[in-house]
Amino acid sequence: MTDPDDTTRVVLVDGDSILLHDGEQGPELADMPPPPPTAGQVTGTDPQGRRYLAVPCDDVPPGTRRARLIDVLDELSPAQAGIALRAVGFHQWVRASRHCPRCGSPAELRPDGRSRWCADCATEQHPRTDPAVMMSVTDGRDRLLLARRAVAPPGRMSPPAGFVEPGETAEEAAARELLEEVGVRATDITYVGSQPWPFPRSLMLAFAMRASSPRITVDGTEIVAAQWFSRDRLKTAIHIGALIPPPPGSLAATLVKRWYGPAYDTLTARAAAYDLGADGVT
Repeated sequence: MTDPDDTTRVVLVDGDSILLHDGEQGPELADMPPPPPTAGQVTGTDPQGRRYLAVPCDDVPPGTRRARLIDVLDELSPAQAGIALRAVGFHQWVRASRHCPRCGSPAELRPDGRSRWCADCATEQHPRTDPAVMMSVTDGRDRLLLARRAVAPPGRMSPPAGFVEPGETAEEAAARELLEEVGVRATDITYVGSQPWPFPRSLMLAFAMRASSPRITVDGTEIVAAQWFSRDRLKTAIHIGALIPPPPGSLAATLVKRWYGPAYDTLTARAAAYDLGADGVT
């Protein structure tokens, strides 16, 4: 384990949760001094070159609280959110990769926590990332397609998504998943952006596309409902509680906002206030 220096950001991780401190400007990563090097710690740098140390932690030190990263992602600064995504992603892999994928023997974690080594068959194992695609699909009337997955809570609808299969490009995967899940053929497929999604190990790749026809035929297995939404219809559905928008901070929310416009933030904020009620109690 590499000794951290005084500028290293420590991220305390417990599965898909992190420890936070509630500051005057909102939640922040818990500001903890770097602990002594132990097994399971992961060191790295974020895109800006800032060092981080991800440390497994079962306890909740005084002045901190545990929160699922997916629930607070939009409340963290972009820099802290990026570090937290990396920390949780690595730790999801550390917990799930204790044995060699080739021979099944215990695999030793390297000193920096970012790979494992099997002494029995000399296999080095690196973190696995599953590429997934998410589609912002509009029709000739500029309506947005939203779908409800079978595993989603009632009312939750998001842009369609799926995993890239071996031997296909991300663009091919986007077109295939859309056709398989909701029966819609698409053209004009354009890359929009990406987001790490370590729940447990995905990299989401977003595409904008145009539907050749508005006809929808859901597969009934992965997708149980899908609809076209105008901006007015989406606004009404969210306000009356008929539709739960994608989680703030997610790529899905970014795609909906990209289509809806800047007023989407106000729309979802009002919906959250409505759900809580005047006294803030659900």
